[in-house]
Amino acid sequence: MKYINQFKSLSLAALIAASTAATAQDVVRPLHFGAIGTGTTTNWYTDYVGIRFQVVNPMAIAGDKVYTTPNDGIATGTGVWAGPAVNMIDTVKFATPDSIASGAFSAGFFTGKIALIWRGGGVEFGYKALQAQNAGAVACVIVNNVPGGPVGMAAGSSGGSVTIPVYQISLDDGLDMTAQMRAGQTVILNINTRWYSGYNHDLGFVPAGYAMTANNAMPRTQLHTATTPDAYKNKNGAFVANYGSRTQTNVKLKSATWFTPNGGSRGTSPIQTDSVTLATFTVADSIWAMYAPTSTLPSQSTNGKYELMYKISADSADQFTGDNNFTYTFYTTDSLWSKGRFDFTRNKPVTTSYARPGGTSTDPFLFFTPYYVANGTGTYFDKVQFSVVDNVAGANLLASGIQVMIYVFKWTDTNPADSFMENQELQLVGAGVKTFDGIADSDFQTFTVPIYSDTLNGGFSSSVPVSGNSWYLIGAEMPNGYALGIDGVMSGLPRSFGRQHFTTGGVFREYYNPIWAAGDRRLSTNSMVAFPAAAVYPYAFDGVGAYDVDSVMYDNQKGMIPALPFTTTTHPVNGVKEVANPFQKLEVFPNPTSDVVNVNLALNNPAKTVSYRIMDLTGKVISLTSHSNVQSTDNFTFNTVSLPAGNYYIIVAADNKTSFKKFTVAH
Repeated sequence: MKYINQFKSLSLAALIAASTAATAQDVVRPLHFGAIGTGTTTNWYTDYVGIRFQVVNPMAIAGDKVYTTPNDGIATGTGVWAGPAVNMIDTVKFATPDSIASGAFSAGFFTGKIALIWRGGGVEFGYKALQAQNAGAVACVIVNNVPGGPVGMAAGSSGGSVTIPVYQISLDDGLDMTAQMRAGQTVILNINTRWYSGYNHDLGFVPAGYAMTANNAMPRTQLHTATTPDAYKNKNGAFVANYGSRTQTNVKLKSATWFTPNGGSRGTSPIQTDSVTLATFTVADSIWAMYAPTSTLPSQSTNGKYELMYKISADSADQFTGDNNFTYTFYTTDSLWSKGRFDFTRNKPVTTSYARPGGTSTDPFLFFTPYYVANGTGTYFDKVQFSVVDNVAGANLLASGIQVMIYVFKWTDTNPADSFMENQELQLVGAGVKTFDGIADSDFQTFTVPIYSDTLNGGFSSSVPVSGNSWYLIGAEMPNGYALGIDGVMSGLPRSFGRQHFTTGGVFREYYNPIWAAGDRRLSTNSMVAFPAAAVYPYAFDGVGAYDVDSVMYDNQKGMIPALPFTTTTHPVNGVKEVANPFQKLEVFPNPTSDVVNVNLALNNPAKTVSYRIMDLTGKVISLTSHSNVQSTDNFTFNTVSLPAGNYYIIVAADNKTSFKKFTVAH
């Protein structure tokens, strides 16, 4: 089975001078949940921490490491592919990168050790893990053989026989470990779900518990505005845990932001600093949210890299400092926007996991990423990137004719201005489609889709203008059985928590990543406001306020940032986005309508797949119909009697081109 990470729950003001630390601060013990919606005094580890994969020796490389597990612990397979075993501390032994390609390891090669093996060689993950197990390994750690972080692992034909825990780590972390071992050092890993670390004095970050910026990458022009919009302001902070057995005093969280221009050197001092102090940090099994005041990120005259460095300290010397420091890197660009991390070397988003809702529905699901645009003058939406996997065992090619729709919505919060995404507040302004060819399109591949507008006017428009001071949602509609690529590591929730819960610098609601999950979309009550159970948490704008964004199964939401970066352009034509019009005719009638809506379509060229979607103004797909091998003309009729009165979209996609029209239902 291919790697699928199912959703597991329903659920920049003034520059702070570099030499001056802010004095105002916000510190609070956040809520946590033993059950959805119920605050409890237990289950901190489940809700916030989860499995910790740490190097504890040597200290030169010690700390929490990013990892993936088979199926991310979802019980959908057999053997270890049904979920990882945990709670172990052991020594690592490594194999040369090519030693697994030719067959099994010698008997006893890994006895009593954690095996470190490279990905690659055309050998399945499950086979590698089984050979390590047969050679006596107590666990198997597979090193990704390419940059960009660990990725998902499929069981293959051997995974069902693997009983030892299996993890994957990044190439950088694997190289660090092997370099230490080649130098004669002993590398020891601690993998556990227990709170107590064994030390008296041990403070550390909650994994993925660091507040980020509004975007990991965004055009530099967005920071050149007369007044910094609330959506771009930062609230540096983190969730800090006491993993030791002693109460700690004068716990301080420091942050410093540095800037390095492209092609230049990092400045000699940070461009911004903050610190937060907590006088008393209680004993084991506690978490405190520690946040600096809301601040403005100073703009720069050139593109480059920002580094936001966090550090924890206290009166007592920490006995394990591997989890006391973290650096978050983000970028300014010419035209790229990315909420999650982006691989600039390969020019694609960092995708370490793939996500879809659970359940048995055959409906598609929609996953959105919100972006705020401060300055849209003279720019146009250009292209969106995404990656998928299907759930077909043993297959790498994606089925011919399957379509993934990409949508660009403009959101205007007017009903009232309450930060909730409600019906009639979304305007579909652009769309794109990728129809898989069954020949070269495969799992884990990154696809780039042009965005088109709805302005036909007897021709075909590929220019989708961007408005300033506006929210946009970039969404991907995934077919049944397909999973969307996600960042898999970072989390938007710490930023949301800090901005919403603390008053210093102003409260601002900033939820992340709304989703329409599979379900009966024809119900008139099936909206995010009237029927919120139809959506999967985390809501971006939940409409009910019943769930606190600070934890709601926090550990299960880490990394749930859809990898949907996009680019903008200042040249909508002149060869940059000029495309042939695939539609000789596209008529939608009657409009308005009370009982049926019809589509008359004429194509310039035959299409393998033509699809028709009915969508409401929350972005929910109500109906999907596909026709195959359309040669020249086609017709579609949809009964609107059961639809509530209001505005809707009809979206037509012919192979890799699409257009859409708004229509009104008036009973």
